[in-house]
Amino acid sequence: MKLSLVITVLNEEKTISRLIESVVRQSTTPDEVIIVDGGSTDGTVSAITKTTSEESNLPPRRWLKLIVKKGNRAVGRNEAIRKATGDIILSADAGCTLDKNWVKNIIEPFSKKNVDVVAGYYRGVYKNIFQKSLIPYVLVMEDKIKGEFLPATRSMALRKSVWKKIGGFDEKLSHNEDYAFANKLKEINAKIVFAKKAIVNWIPRKNLKESFVMFFRFALGDIQASLYREKVVYLFLRYTFGTYLILLSIVMRSVYLYGFVIISFFGYIFWSVWKNYMYVKNYKAFIYLPLLQFTSDIAVLSGTTLGLVQKISIKSFISLILYNKGVLVIILIYILTMIFIINYGIPNQNHPFTYFMDEWHQSQSVRNLFKYGTPNIAGSANGSIFQFFLTGIYLIPFQIFGVINLFAIKSSVINLDLQFRLFEILRLNTLLFGVGSVALFSYIAKKYYKLSSFLAVFLFTINPIWLMLSNYFKYDIALMFWILVSLLFLLRYINTKSNSDFMLAGFFSGLAFSAKLSAIPLLPIYILAFFLFTDNFLSKFKYLFAGITLFIATFMLFGIPDILLGKGSLAEYLTSNLTSSPNTSYNFILGMDYFQYLVFRLFPSNFGHALYFIAGASIIFLGLKFLTENANIKNLKTTLTYNKNYVFLVVFFGLFAISLYPLKLGAGGNRALVILPFIVILLQLFITKLFSSGNKIIKFLAIVIVVSTILIQAFESFTWLKFKIDPDPRIKASEWILSNVSQGSTIGIENIPIYQLLPDIIVKEFYLKQYGNDYPSIYKYEVINSKVLNLPKTIILTNDEIEKKYVLKSEKKDLVLRLNKEGYKKIMQFKPDFKYFKVLNNEFDFYMSGFAISPNSISVFSKN
Repeated sequence: MKLSLVITVLNEEKTISRLIESVVRQSTTPDEVIIVDGGSTDGTVSAITKTTSEESNLPPRRWLKLIVKKGNRAVGRNEAIRKATGDIILSADAGCTLDKNWVKNIIEPFSKKNVDVVAGYYRGVYKNIFQKSLIPYVLVMEDKIKGEFLPATRSMALRKSVWKKIGGFDEKLSHNEDYAFANKLKEINAKIVFAKKAIVNWIPRKNLKESFVMFFRFALGDIQASLYREKVVYLFLRYTFGTYLILLSIVMRSVYLYGFVIISFFGYIFWSVWKNYMYVKNYKAFIYLPLLQFTSDIAVLSGTTLGLVQKISIKSFISLILYNKGVLVIILIYILTMIFIINYGIPNQNHPFTYFMDEWHQSQSVRNLFKYGTPNIAGSANGSIFQFFLTGIYLIPFQIFGVINLFAIKSSVINLDLQFRLFEILRLNTLLFGVGSVALFSYIAKKYYKLSSFLAVFLFTINPIWLMLSNYFKYDIALMFWILVSLLFLLRYINTKSNSDFMLAGFFSGLAFSAKLSAIPLLPIYILAFFLFTDNFLSKFKYLFAGITLFIATFMLFGIPDILLGKGSLAEYLTSNLTSSPNTSYNFILGMDYFQYLVFRLFPSNFGHALYFIAGASIIFLGLKFLTENANIKNLKTTLTYNKNYVFLVVFFGLFAISLYPLKLGAGGNRALVILPFIVILLQLFITKLFSSGNKIIKFLAIVIVVSTILIQAFESFTWLKFKIDPDPRIKASEWILSNVSQGSTIGIENIPIYQLLPDIIVKEFYLKQYGNDYPSIYKYEVINSKVLNLPKTIILTNDEIEKKYVLKSEKKDLVLRLNKEGYKKIMQFKPDFKYFKVLNNEFDFYMSGFAISPNSISVFSKN
């Protein structure tokens, strides 16, 4: 074998002579040595020339070739290997020296013809305790060598033919080109042998600054090479969790949390010493090891972050747009639509409170969490703290830069201009999660189900429930984001069998559960995924136990730390989140069973009739096809093996759909949102099956279905959004009252005014009156019901016709009956424009939707 040793150098004036000397003194010398200088600005080239000259202490070496070629290390190595005449290429790095038997030991495995690459070992040569402490942070210590040992260019040998097969080192990479090269070797199944005795001596960096730069370059190089190490992911999670704990302890003002943070900090320091002290065995390690731990952590975090930012370049952004033009057009339309209607129903000079009262309670949850350490008190939405905590963090920069002033808002009915800006910003928070959800869904649909990204994103985005909820500050859209992240990592696990993906799926499922308890199906889904898709699961129960523990721990720390610390009311939390009102399902006159109404009227109205019914047909078609093709156990096993993603989709969809059943009619509205991604995917799978048919008639039918679905969904979504564009009945009713009801009149209103969708003027004056004479009102108000002794002359009711027609028993229905008996006449009524809406829906569907925040009607009754 002819041996060629290649070395790249850049500004190595102080170390290159030692490296060349160690080459000269090898027990087996290479046939040639090629050194490529990448453009040194110090005396490196002179040092190399001097070392090999007649005047040097070393004998002349005619086999050493020096090449000067500007570029990074990958460029230099490729140049050296191209010029090499040997069929075995040896590689070492400047800044190192070779053990005298390095060449002998690293070429020994090549006696076997099937060996492609030999990975040599390396050890640190230290001069002080700092360098000795640094070594275990950089090199793989002998006791940690388990399984494969990837080659690094500081100690490596390979056949030149393998280098050609791979295409050489990636010259775009300036830092971790050898790690990327090693991964390419794995991809082509190159035979790699580890030669433990082929040792290169590595000289560690001298101080923290040099060490930081080294770790930073490693992390940056990994991202530039599109290499994502599991350890880096866990490092980000570690520091994210640590930051969260610090912020949480400040918000909660809890002695227990402060103590936990302090104990965790010192525990981390102890761990940094404990894991590496055996390699140092010197008291100074108690200082150097923690310093190096934090230095490497910060360097890796910043290097990785910079690498990710660099990847989002203008060029890559343009490439992304060109590659996903249709998807980005839909996302842009979605963003512009939400911004266009962003001001609908938020507090302004004409009315306090948001039209959709859930928004007000959600904002109070954020306020109360940061003021009292819990949202689970009266006046809040009550619930898990995670989304409220994230929102509070999101608001900090707006507060710092003076866009909003939360501390100036002392009441719900004053500082309305500030509240106006606050709710705009809160709705933008929802929009951010909405865009993230759409992007995630597009990726999942395309990568794991091979579906058209454009159609998937269109159907996911352009439907009533998604568009209506995207314009509110509420945790439903954020919940969808966390559910989709959980789905993504579970699909990754199913396809890669990576334990880290399984653990991350447990973590993100816990976060989804911490956003809202309706994500509880994720836990049984997580467990089922383990049993259905884990090979030899009996031997891997520890991962299931660890994943469930992580899920629960995540929920406890991100979801209910306030409850655990006794900050909030457990009864309030459980009542608000677990107690729905299923019995109210029997208080409606539906003309059919409540389940039939839910399936055949309310869900179609929520999702859009075209999407919902074609998705229903898809489920039936795909279900029958599955039963037909898997009539025997053998076919069923094959289907489960080769259609894992589709089987998992059915499991995911099935358990979330089942979780809606106990809610009865309450399963409609925002609660139904959780099944949106699955019905979209099922519909597209059905259409894909039709397109794959060889029958031209069936293909034509598929085109008709796609076009008609797009048109109907767009039309129906518009009919819902139109309610937020047209003047609201509350505005029109306010104008009429001011013009037609005499000042000083007493107006009878319902209890509680903020929930009854009353005209703006009434809600504003009713609540301002609580502040006394400083806020004079035009009218007097009396809260009434059917049992009040004397009713005022003028009475205003909302949704009276709906309740009279569709509700069995209610206070309002009794009041309307009394008004009729006592001679009251309906002198005016204000309603939304239902003209286009009634093409596919009716007014009762609007009333029952759960996300429509306009009254079906505002009626003015008067007694002559």
